Amino acid sequence: MKKFILFCLFIGVTTCFLFAQATPDYTRIDNQIIVQLKPGISPEKIINNHPNLHLRHLKTLGHTHHIHLFESNTAAENLSKILRKEKNIIAVQSNYRVKFYGEPNDSLFDEQWNMDMIRMPQVWEHGTGGLTTNGDTIVVAIVDSGFNIDHPDLSPNVWHNYAEIPNNGIDDDQNGYIDDITGWNFRENSPIHGLSKHGHSVASLAGAKGDNEIGISGVNQTIKLLLLDITEIDEIIAAYEYLYDLRDKYNKTNGQEGAFIVANNASWGIENAFCSQLPVLASMYDRLGEVGILSIAAPSNNEHNVDILGDIPAACLSPYIISVLNTDRLNRKVYNSSYGKKSIDIGVPGDEVPSLALNGYRIFSGNSAAAPQLTGAVGLLYSYACTKIIDKTKSSPGETALLLKEIILTSAFKIPALQSYCSSGGRLNMQNCFQSLEEACNSTSGTLEILSIFPNPTRFETKIIYQSPNFEEYQVVVFNSLGQKVKSKTTTPFLFGQKHFTINTSTFPPGVYEIAILQGKKVTTDKLVVVR
Repeated sequence: MKKFILFCLFIGVTTCFLFAQATPDYTRIDNQIIVQLKPGISPEKIINNHPNLHLRHLKTLGHTHHIHLFESNTAAENLSKILRKEKNIIAVQSNYRVKFYGEPNDSLFDEQWNMDMIRMPQVWEHGTGGLTTNGDTIVVAIVDSGFNIDHPDLSPNVWHNYAEIPNNGIDDDQNGYIDDITGWNFRENSPIHGLSKHGHSVASLAGAKGDNEIGISGVNQTIKLLLLDITEIDEIIAAYEYLYDLRDKYNKTNGQEGAFIVANNASWGIENAFCSQLPVLASMYDRLGEVGILSIAAPSNNEHNVDILGDIPAACLSPYIISVLNTDRLNRKVYNSSYGKKSIDIGVPGDEVPSLALNGYRIFSGNSAAAPQLTGAVGLLYSYACTKIIDKTKSSPGETALLLKEIILTSAFKIPALQSYCSSGGRLNMQNCFQSLEEACNSTSGTLEILSIFPNPTRFETKIIYQSPNFEEYQVVVFNSLGQKVKSKTTTPFLFGQKHFTINTSTFPPGVYEIAILQGKKVTTDKLVVVR
């Protein structure tokens, strides 16, 4: 107790009070447990190994990673403790019902002020999305509460699974879902989507049909929206497996099967909780990222520091998550938006923005409104990427996804008022993103050659820019005027952007040196002068 009091005095009474008093704002579904099994282990084996638990297998959430939902007459908390000791189980967690963030509170504005804030009109001059330079149909997933796919301002952009024959009652593509033509309703285990104003508005901000003389435009006017209905964590995991399988298949078949899904929107979450509490869900974000899917996350609409109090998935540590906070017309954090210098990445305007209603249009506010604009933006950037980048989306999907994330965050419009609230210290700026993407496309490839050394002469450090024919590891060696090796290191060329490395010369005596970059029989050299 003394340690806790001293801790409070150290960081401040108010912060500590919040930390001590915060309780998770979510509903655990008692008697249910989500389990990831080791390969080759069946649910029946787990049931047989624990007859006293009276386990019942409810459903398989994903065949690829062997994830299952069980029910028992034992409380979930006790069930977890017992099953974590089972050698055939990789991870165990409870099941929860999530909370959807950001309900609207007003009528429709005549103008989409948010699009001007993030510089969309300037970027749309270069194209409005839809396809990559290689002709891939770009898809973003909206994992949410329900949708009206017949809305005239949304229906043209709804993704269709052409590997499935409509209404024949057969799983034509053998993915475990019958007639999943426009995604899947995991709430009802049905191909028919439920109707929900939250999910519908979220989808519209990412990709309502643009330039069609009606309603509004999403950030990505011609994207394909893969719609998945969820309410509980088990359904979300099953939805993520669905997305993983489609993108993984697309990568492995060079685009002949599956879907080119590049982003996944999560405008929902669990407040005051950390991903370490839900290891199965947490692991899904890395898996999605590794096949090329970034996850865009909205934290809760409460003025919480999620670095301290937690928020799932916004505060999860996966490098493939981009978490947003809600900004207003004056580039300020909206008062009730959660924040976190470590966990939250960037601001996006989501305070009273026009969106689709189930039948018509409405004003939508909150982090739920901010996140899907970034989700649509990810899809749009893939349509602008040059062939050199798109060619890597199947062979190096995770690395390509991280490049897009880096471009988005480093291109943010820096705002002093956001510096203490998010890691980028800024707000989404699509015009800057487009320019940064062009720079990445203009990186150097060709025969091995040193292009520049700067500064040269140098005192303490110099930067070497080079081009290379491949992206494998190279050896860097520095020789003095007598031909003696004074330094060696390795460098691996960046997949995209400028290829460079630095050399610290602070311990070098003044003189003329030779820098050599080599790989097998390939070698390039140049002179470096060190002065004092």
